[in-house]
Amino acid sequence: MSKPEIGRPVGTDGKGIMGSDNTSPLNDLEKMAMNGLDEDKINDLAKKCSSEIIPADITSIKDIDNLYEESTKALGGKIDFILHSVGMSPNVRKNKEYGDLNYDWFFKTLDVSAISFHKVMQIAEKNNILNKWSSVLGLSYIAAQRTFPFYSDMAEAKSLLELYK
Repeated sequence: MSKPEIGRPVGTDGKGIMGSDNTSPLNDLEKMAMNGLDEDKINDLAKKCSSEIIPADITSIKDIDNLYEESTKALGGKIDFILHSVGMSPNVRKNKEYGDLNYDWFFKTLDVSAISFHKVMQIAEKNNILNKWSSVLGLSYIAAQRTFPFYSDMAEAKSLLELYK
């Protein structure tokens, strides 16, 4: 993935989290998933908070590496706290029933919603970017332990995430 412009959320260049091109039927889905807020609102919030936007594809080791490098530069040192609050399922967004999952999308769900936590932690450790006594928090969802209709493959993804405890 090419390095996006600062302030430009990942997914808006047609090569976002799904690794798709502009012809992908998921291109608009990627933009929606990655942009929760529109670009202007993100930039306005960053300006109000005197913050820098450092976009990254949570499934890309290269992007996570760059995120840490740019973050430690911007912060002037190591990191005190990491919050992993990520979840996305193309199957859920495309209303695929559990008995009719698209398995390519299911693997992307696992990568985004669970495996990315391990990637984030592994790269942080390898790059020695965490301060002593720093904190790491990974958010899950109750569907990791109970069945909820229409949550589809996200239940498995959050169950996998909870295995990393």
